[in-house]
Amino acid sequence: MDKIGTTLINHVPETSFPSDHTTFMLSVATTLLIIKETRKIGIILCFFGIIGGLSRVFCGIHYPLDILGSLAVALVSSSLVLTFSTKLEIINKFIINAYSQIVKKRS
Repeated sequence: MDKIGTTLINHVPETSFPSDHTTFMLSVATTLLIIKETRKIGIILCFFGIIGGLSRVFCGIHYPLDILGSLAVALVSSSLVLTFSTKLEIINKFIINAYSQIVKKRS
């Protein structure tokens, strides 16, 4: 979009901060990393998330700061989800029960 260097992959010109792909990958990875039972898979996914983010910089789609911004958003969102997990669990159960009742009525 800025016509700096050679872009290896064509990409729709849009705002790049933070990287949506890297934010998603690192959000999942950091959430799993924080939970003790899923820490090993979290480490592996965090590695792949960072590699994925750096590859997007290499391809000319993002700047390095976009990837750091993604990491910050991922850490904040993972912390919020884990902090409010008990309240979110209540909402989640409500939605699942409501959905189950709707499906039963249609059957």
